Amino acid sequence: MAREQHGANEQHRDQHWDGGRFMVLVAGTAMVGAAAVIGLTGLALGGAAAVSGVRRRLHRMEVPPRELAHRKWEHARHAVASGARAWHAHPDSAAAHATPVNA
Repeated sequence: MAREQHGANEQHRDQHWDGGRFMVLVAGTAMVGAAAVIGLTGLALGGAAAVSGVRRRLHRMEVPPRELAHRKWEHARHAVASGARAWHAHPDSAAAHATPVNA
């Protein structure tokens, strides 16, 4: 009889802990879900602020980025062409100004 009572108490205790563990699991899952929602909201707000800042800066620029890049590209092309013309016009001058290897 004592053994039956002991088994019944143990079974009751296991059910109590299983129910308690289940509630802890549910609470933990709910907190992780809430944190995910808060994190995603923060990410969305931060992204929107960054996009807004970039747009504001682009609107304040006197020259659009595409035009600025085109100007820089043309400047670099002309510099390369000028350097190539100078090098072809005076091929020996480069050798005269070069530092000897054994020096």
